[in-house]
Amino acid sequence: MITEREYCPKIITQIQAIRAALKVLETTILKKHLETCVKDAFTSNSPKEKEKKLEELLELIRRS
Repeated sequence: MITEREYCPKIITQIQAIRAALKVLETTILKKHLETCVKDAFTSNSPKEKEKKLEELLELIRRS
């Protein structure tokens, strides 16, 4: 779009649409991770696995 010299607001609109789609994808993946990997770690008897998953989640929150 840039190389075709599209109108700037049109480019920005497309970028915003891409960001929105990525946010939906990110949320979907995180939800599945919580429902599977994190749930499994917290229902296990392994404090090490629980701590590992908690640290992963905290890191994701820090980066968002």
